[in-house]
Amino acid sequence: MNVLKYLNDKGIQYEKEGKNQVRLVNCPFCMGRNDLTINIFEGLYKCFKCNKSGNFYSFLRHHGDLPDYHTEVETDAGHGQLRAVNLEKLTEQALEYHRKLFTNNYTPALKAIIKELEVSTETLKKLKIGAIRRDKPEGLWVTIPHWSDGVVRNIKFRSLWPLTKAMSQVEAAEKVLYNEDILKDKTRVIFTEGEKDTIKLIHHGFPAVGHTLGAGNKLTKGMEKKLSQAEVWVAFDTDVEGEAGGRKIAEQLGMQRCRKLSVYPSKDVLDFFKENKDAKQQFKDKIRSAPIFTSELIIPMSRAIHDTMGHRYLGDEYIMNSPWQVLNDVVGGFYSEEIVVVSAPRGTGKTTFCLQLCQWAAQEKHIPALFFCKEMSSHRIATRVVQGLRRLNYSELVPADFFTTSQELKNVPLYTAVSCTGTNFDEDAAAIESAVEKYGVKVLAYDNLHFLSRDAVHQVEEIGILMKRFKGLVEDLGILLFLIAQPRKQPVGNAAGTDPMTADDIRGTGSIGDDADKVIILHRQRARGQAQSNDCQVWVAKNRYGPERTASLRFDPELCTFSAI
Repeated sequence: MNVLKYLNDKGIQYEKEGKNQVRLVNCPFCMGRNDLTINIFEGLYKCFKCNKSGNFYSFLRHHGDLPDYHTEVETDAGHGQLRAVNLEKLTEQALEYHRKLFTNNYTPALKAIIKELEVSTETLKKLKIGAIRRDKPEGLWVTIPHWSDGVVRNIKFRSLWPLTKAMSQVEAAEKVLYNEDILKDKTRVIFTEGEKDTIKLIHHGFPAVGHTLGAGNKLTKGMEKKLSQAEVWVAFDTDVEGEAGGRKIAEQLGMQRCRKLSVYPSKDVLDFFKENKDAKQQFKDKIRSAPIFTSELIIPMSRAIHDTMGHRYLGDEYIMNSPWQVLNDVVGGFYSEEIVVVSAPRGTGKTTFCLQLCQWAAQEKHIPALFFCKEMSSHRIATRVVQGLRRLNYSELVPADFFTTSQELKNVPLYTAVSCTGTNFDEDAAAIESAVEKYGVKVLAYDNLHFLSRDAVHQVEEIGILMKRFKGLVEDLGILLFLIAQPRKQPVGNAAGTDPMTADDIRGTGSIGDDADKVIILHRQRARGQAQSNDCQVWVAKNRYGPERTASLRFDPELCTFSAI
């Protein structure tokens, strides 16, 4: 996306501020003068008057240059059920994109797609491939609908040349396999890394299904169930990420029914068919000779280091940082399959801290995040979000604040559970798995661990079991977990409660220390007989891959926000 070109084409006045930023003469949301800035490389914007912020696609949507898939949403009742996209509308939209592809106005898109994929128009019509203009006038994107049981469950958008390579899905829609309906009558399928490879194989008559979450991600429970009766030939890319991703899929499905179909020295299936004259016959030969995946218990250290490089720096292990650079300098970052325990005395702000991390992930980084609270209703959580975004205390809120915030977050992948007051871990785990499967949740904040532990006599043992189960959950789902934990009931620190608590002051400390990857302790100084200070020390009391250090933030309890000092 060329930000400057878009602003110039729309006649939006701005002034440059250095190499990376422009300041609009008028904010399009509140008409404030010289209040909204845009990073022209990242596309992130923020108005310092109305506090409106987001990525550039939400800016485009405000100007009517992107469709809004969430104007109609349905609320599913029940434990942990969130929102669902209107599938009828999504299907109609996908068919409209397909119709446009074969009109004169979209001839450049049709030619670009055929040139890139080297497939026929019949294949494009069979799969209902379409196109959309996102960056007027020349910005064309291909649309690839994900069909399941006769309706479109999601749409993948991929930019076409000359735009910078980019892709996205409908965030709130269900994540399904590409071309999964063939699994109803096919017991042997080729499983590829994405839609393009799948389309190419379908064009040549091969039974192919595509991963839609990226090579580094595990299958959702629904995807795994769809593939449960099939013998699978895994044909992922031959780079480090593809090799690791293919093995992860085989381990998840069961190696005994997965075969490794390598197209090396080609990079991927698409390149294989472009680079070989008799590619179809050669591919059939590779299918026949593909070996069954085998478990490797011992590997050379050099390979372990190489694989780790791909997983950590090229794959999807890294999830996010925090909104506060001072904390990023201390903690480094947060990763998938990590448990980050957050604890503090009551009233210190640990719920707000974790809620703000989820909000940051969803709103600023566009990473689907779920805040799962056991002690507060979704209404109370929503009120805190409105307070923080509107910069208002509780008594200042009016209905318009809720309406405006609701509209701003309509396309932000931030979720909350509706009613979760039970003490059954299995029920909560099922709801979380559902959120990962339907909405692609990558970040979870759970408030709180000790709500599930009701046996005071055997609490240490019970907490130990719960920590093991949470560890298994995050590893199975490949998510990042911020887990709020309560301190012991007796005063923490010294007898007056004025000294910082330590990791030893968390209830059930032993097992928490063993299974947590990071432990963060919040402390606000309390002078004898006085209220807590708003200056908050954020102590990283355990960091499996880094030092234990402290950062300073400021907590505003009236506005339910933390900020840098």
